[in-house]
Amino acid sequence: MPRLLLAFLCLPLGFAVSAASAEPAAAEAFVDRIEAAHGVAAYRTHAAVAADFEIAYPGMFAMAGSIVFDTPVGRSRMELDDGSVWVFDGRTAWVAEGSPTTQRARFHLLTWPYFFAAATKLRDPGSQLSGPEMLAVKDPDDVRPAVKLTFDAGVGDSPEDWYHAFADEQGRLDALGYIVTYGKGRAAAEESPSICIYDAFEEIDGVTVPVAWTTWPWRPTEGIVGETHKGKTRFTNVRFVEPEPGTFTKPDGATEQAAPGG
Repeated sequence: MPRLLLAFLCLPLGFAVSAASAEPAAAEAFVDRIEAAHGVAAYRTHAAVAADFEIAYPGMFAMAGSIVFDTPVGRSRMELDDGSVWVFDGRTAWVAEGSPTTQRARFHLLTWPYFFAAATKLRDPGSQLSGPEMLAVKDPDDVRPAVKLTFDAGVGDSPEDWYHAFADEQGRLDALGYIVTYGKGRAAAEESPSICIYDAFEEIDGVTVPVAWTTWPWRPTEGIVGETHKGKTRFTNVRFVEPEPGTFTKPDGATEQAAPGG
């Protein structure tokens, strides 16, 4: 039996109950520190984020272009360098007529704004926090506390997803372990969890935002698995904006890309 588990089983029952009752407060305090480090209160005073981007997942896809999304990450628009235009209006994903690239447009519209704004999303309605618990980040020697984020049924396209949020010494969200159940079941997703390592940050108008991150295969007890990353994302020319009228509305002649199972 592992020593940590044995030690836990030997604790007095009263201690275990106290620890369990303290867990929500500990998770909230953990997130408080992340939000303070990123300037989340200042972030929420802005209407939208705009940036240029490059995303490359070798053997899967590569894309570049511009993106704009509202700060709650409820609506987004991506214009790819190949001429594709995708829009998520808060409910429906639209692919503009004549867009050369259409594959998984809805996934991309939802995913990249979320990872950019993850530090602001840890207390969204319908989300649940637990922990912190000690998990490996990069390797078995890099073990740090993380809070776990789960979702109520019916929240978003993938309510069975979960995330483990880690903070660096400054309190910034610098790593995010997760599974992707989009288009597949939870059991299959948990066979190949990933971790997003935030590689670079910038301060913009008093808000600390991530501008580069790398995704790796990951195990909560082992850290990064293997030596080959899954993908890299970079945002440049990041700025807060007031979106132009029509930014998040259906483009003329656009077709809907339904959610998985829709």
